[in-house]
Amino acid sequence: MSWCFGAIGTPARVAAALEAHREYSHESQAEFEEAKPHLVALLRLNFNEPPCAIRLEASGHAARQAGVKIYGSVQVRIEPLGMQMV
Repeated sequence: MSWCFGAIGTPARVAAALEAHREYSHESQAEFEEAKPHLVALLRLNFNEPPCAIRLEASGHAARQAGVKIYGSVQVRIEPLGMQMV
């Protein structure tokens, strides 16, 4: 299954959107829930106040065989947009 998430805003608001995000299928949601705390930690580690605009794009995929995860992958892009949120 796979999941994806994207948002633009202040680091705090993007983190809140991550916390509230829900995927369409149960398996995709489970994969997203595994990645979510790491995405929030990356935001907090790299972006502090004053509020700046950032863009976060993340997606992941995992393959399972007989219910056991064989492999997983994730792509994450977090970048400052060089502008102030108003």
